Amino acid sequence: MTPETASLPVEVPPASPPVAPPEEIVTALVGDILERVEPAYPVAARRRGQEGEVVLIAFVADDGTVRAVEIERSSSVGLLDGAARRALAQWRFRPGLGPKVRVSVLFRLEEN
Repeated sequence: MTPETASLPVEVPPASPPVAPPEEIVTALVGDILERVEPAYPVAARRRGQEGEVVLIAFVADDGTVRAVEIERSSSVGLLDGAARRALAQWRFRPGLGPKVRVSVLFRLEEN
């Protein structure tokens, strides 16, 4: 007699969802910006002599309005980062520019 082999059900893992290609991040050019709000240099940062560059990503709706803003690279000064973020939230870009737009904001104190 030969031992009987049990037939076990085979579990097939669910198919992985297709991986979407990463969304391209477009760097904003002057002609892409329809409305621009200049960031206010925070008084406290000015008094402390703080300067820096903030690189932000704007998530842009099809009509060109900014839906959200994310900091890609901080200036290391929270006051400057916040001022740049608040200003960019009010910008309007050329419709259809892209879902993600990179913007760099430079804070430099003027020398007299």
